[in-house]
Amino acid sequence: HRYDMSSVVSDVGRAVPRDTWLALPLVCLLLLPGHVLWHSLRLTKREAPISNLALSLAISLALVPVALLWSTVLGLRWERPLCLAGLAALTLYAIARSARTRFSDLRPWLAADHRGAIWVAVGLLVLTLSLRFAQIRSLVLPAWVDSPQHVLVTQLVTLHGQVPSSYEPLLPVERFFYHFGFHANAALFHWFSGLPIPQAMLILGQVLNAASALMAYLLTLRLTGRKLAAISAELIVGLVSHLPAYYVTWGRYTQLAGLLLLPAA
Repeated sequence: HRYDMSSVVSDVGRAVPRDTWLALPLVCLLLLPGHVLWHSLRLTKREAPISNLALSLAISLALVPVALLWSTVLGLRWERPLCLAGLAALTLYAIARSARTRFSDLRPWLAADHRGAIWVAVGLLVLTLSLRFAQIRSLVLPAWVDSPQHVLVTQLVTLHGQVPSSYEPLLPVERFFYHFGFHANAALFHWFSGLPIPQAMLILGQVLNAASALMAYLLTLRLTGRKLAAISAELIVGLVSHLPAYYVTWGRYTQLAGLLLLPAA
């Protein structure tokens, strides 16, 4: 069976009405925390709108495991009701702040000098995201190799509500020595969306995979100062190169999360 562009369009068309609701928990996880912090620091005037979007995503991705670490040090436990309450409070703060500043955060998106680059960059991002979801159309669970371990660690985070101190009760291993950044985000997306952990990980992983094109835009724009070069980098990473798209085959989610943080750092 040939999987051509018409098949891609057909699969994406069926997925959009079914999965559009996932945009809400994904935005709450990947954009809202970073957006609030980044704009509160008043550093946004230095960046183009797409760059601010990329930096907000990277900051959100980094904040969650840091918050989990410090809450563990303080003896606090994360649970779904607590996380949803925290999300509600953060949302209300973001709305109040936007109203107080008369929605100044949105003005750069409407500026004439950014409009063309924004339309092209967002269009490429949407197309990349659509293809990433088409690539997992027949997967029920994350693919083999690294994925089982990542599901295991995410389950430990949700069981303990903290950075795990051991692999118990899932494995008879007394000491936990492993990075937990991606897993903290996967656990939070699991709580926000209500999806089973394997499915939440598969979806979050593909969204982060598509976001790698956004980070290529950010890095290239800062290195060259040229929007055309940044858009070309986004195009190549998102739609031409077979990496990092191929990461889903190995479940290489933690490496992917690191690659997203590196350009922003």
